[in-house]
Amino acid sequence: MGKKDNQDLLHFLEPFPPVSQAIALWLRDWVWDLYPKCNELIYDNYNFLAFGWAPTDKMGDVFCSIAVGTRGVIFGFTHGVDLHDPENMLSGGGNQFRSLRVPDTDSFPTAYVQMLMKQAFDLCIARMKDCSQAPNGQTIVKSISPTKRRPGMQPKAAAARKERHKMPDEIMQTLKNARLFDAYSARPPYQQNDYIEWITSAKRSETQAARLERMLDELRQGDVYMKMPYRSRAIR
Repeated sequence: MGKKDNQDLLHFLEPFPPVSQAIALWLRDWVWDLYPKCNELIYDNYNFLAFGWAPTDKMGDVFCSIAVGTRGVIFGFTHGVDLHDPENMLSGGGNQFRSLRVPDTDSFPTAYVQMLMKQAFDLCIARMKDCSQAPNGQTIVKSISPTKRRPGMQPKAAAARKERHKMPDEIMQTLKNARLFDAYSARPPYQQNDYIEWITSAKRSETQAARLERMLDELRQGDVYMKMPYRSRAIR
């Protein structure tokens, strides 16, 4: 069945915005056309819907995947850290997974991502011992979370406006001394506010100092926010 076996996936996609559905299905068709003998493994998880491709029916052999969540769609590589990514399109701060956000299909770099996919597939095959008995060309639903948090499933009250926190003079001076004030100012307002709240909410001075140092480290790295991958608009 493979590419044509999409009824379960369409059902899992229903809670998401139409634009995210369209992007995810477009990416799905594109991958299936490139790797028709692989298997599509679907994981309908609590926070997001993920489906990826593997030469076998094992999650550990997934070499590329699509994830749909509250923030949109991403295209990722399980072992992305091992890929040669000369244009630095992939982001991520974990030990293995790397991805790129897909805001629309028109700007999606198909040729470049296809090059990354070939690397990922070849590395996957090299890691495998034997896939001669594995199924191929199938769509397999691997897991369905009994409870989910999805956009649009339940109406929510408007979020209360978050308090804006004033930057203490000592933090301002530390940023300037470290020559990181510009990097801090380039971050979105919510990140600036979260950093200040996080640092100043610590009760012990030692904890405040440790949190301040971690903020400085993340600003130096440029692609991390609160231990999460962050890709600034300037380099997208």
